[in-house]
Amino acid sequence: MAKTRVLITGANGPLGLRVAEHAASEGASVTGTSRKAAPAGFQGGWKRCDLLDMKQVAGALGGEDVVVHCASNVQNPQDDADALDNLVAASRAAGNVHLVYVSICGIERAANYSPYYKVKVRNEAVLKESGCLHTIVRISQFHPFVAMILSDLVVGPFLLVPKITFQSVDLDFAARQLALISLQAPQGRSPDIHGPETLPLFTMAKSWLSARGKSKLRIPSLGQLKGFRTLIPVQGITGGLTWEEWLAAHRGSDNPYGEK
Repeated sequence: MAKTRVLITGANGPLGLRVAEHAASEGASVTGTSRKAAPAGFQGGWKRCDLLDMKQVAGALGGEDVVVHCASNVQNPQDDADALDNLVAASRAAGNVHLVYVSICGIERAANYSPYYKVKVRNEAVLKESGCLHTIVRISQFHPFVAMILSDLVVGPFLLVPKITFQSVDLDFAARQLALISLQAPQGRSPDIHGPETLPLFTMAKSWLSARGKSKLRIPSLGQLKGFRTLIPVQGITGGLTWEEWLAAHRGSDNPYGEK
């Protein structure tokens, strides 16, 4: 029986790299793609591709069964819209390509505050109307992302903590679930993937500070984080390290995403 051929966009990033590893461990034939060269030690094929160039996208999709779209540009969300449009067009032309799109849990209201989330919602709608074989996989915020938010909220001796709740998830757990979903038949919309706890950021901040030997907190209302206050709790596929377990595993690390 022929191996499922899986192309992973953004395969040099924290999520894409792990999805590639898990898909390969399940017996898939994996190819990564990015504008950059393959990361050291990447196990699988590699295609350099600019997702904003339709000709390159069409070439990259040749012969693939599944495309897992992990690439994203938080700084320029319009690039995400254009890249998804190119992938949809190339998938239609190739025929029978299963396009797996990575989105974010509970962002309907948050899209009103974030251009990036707005494009995520827009891309989901485009996929639903595309006629392509597809699966939309929503994943909650990763533990390392929450740690980065907390780092950005440090002001002198204080940590400013807005009233936000997260269902943050272990990155490797989410990557494995995403790989498994990508090897199944298209679902349209899969169950959401999220962490095993729903925690106020204040609680998460106390643990984060404790891991660093600090203790001072403030709770302000921070306008730039209003979107996170509207995140809708979800139920779906859950598991992986808890926030406390993740902190213990990364104690003293300056690289929360643990890139390899």
